[in-house]
Amino acid sequence: MSSRLTLHQLQEVAERIISDPSTLAGYSVLKYSKHGEVFRAKVESAGGSVDIVAKRNRAAGWRRRFRAMVRSSRARRNFDQALQLFALGIPTARPLLLLERRRPRRESWLVTEFVPNLLDLDQLVLIEFPKLDQHSVYGAKVRVVDSVVKLLVGLQDAGLGHRDFKASNLMLAGFHSTDREAKAWMLDLDGLYQIRSRAESRHWQPVVRLAASLLDYSMITRTDYARFLRSLLRRQPSDLKWKNRYRDLARQASDYACRAKRRKKDKLDGYGGG
Repeated sequence: MSSRLTLHQLQEVAERIISDPSTLAGYSVLKYSKHGEVFRAKVESAGGSVDIVAKRNRAAGWRRRFRAMVRSSRARRNFDQALQLFALGIPTARPLLLLERRRPRRESWLVTEFVPNLLDLDQLVLIEFPKLDQHSVYGAKVRVVDSVVKLLVGLQDAGLGHRDFKASNLMLAGFHSTDREAKAWMLDLDGLYQIRSRAESRHWQPVVRLAASLLDYSMITRTDYARFLRSLLRRQPSDLKWKNRYRDLARQASDYACRAKRRKKDKLDGYGGG
């Protein structure tokens, strides 16, 4: 619970979200689909205003309604995961509220604090890195590599993996700063899962996914991949030689990217309102 919002204030926010969230100050829809929506708003408190993000999930369709009857809601799973990450000190948005309703239709909300001044790694590489001179981009890359490795190791130490650990799902802050470290945030909790298998491939899957998402970007070089891998191996109890692991990961990332392109064939990429 946020220290700046009292229980009474949170209860009032919950009632307005359920009845009519558009009455909240600064209400703006960020995403919308038949399965739910994501909106941002502002809540006033004695200590000042608090920006929040609320994500609603609807059980649309008989399959989703059936799953909602036999398993916990996505909002509940994400709320529990956010609490876990927050307790472990892994950067994520502070969870504020979990709301669930069964009638007149099954739906749930997860409300978190809004985290300002974040850029996803995809935007960083595609838009921000090309603006920098050679010296500055090197320093920025070093800070970003350190922050992403720290996030990944934190997840692995907690026994957690992520099914979609790609550049567009990694949020970063402070990469421009030279007097403090950059910080990688995990805001997309849908892909988190508990690693129950001891198979080595389960621990390396997020690395393969990340590498595959950056293969087409000229700003990311082989040296950058090697720097990331060496930094990751230094923080893990491993006797693997980085060059051998590099060759394996390069092949796996290339294979993953090829399969992804085949899956996307005849589909339109880009934002579609969902």
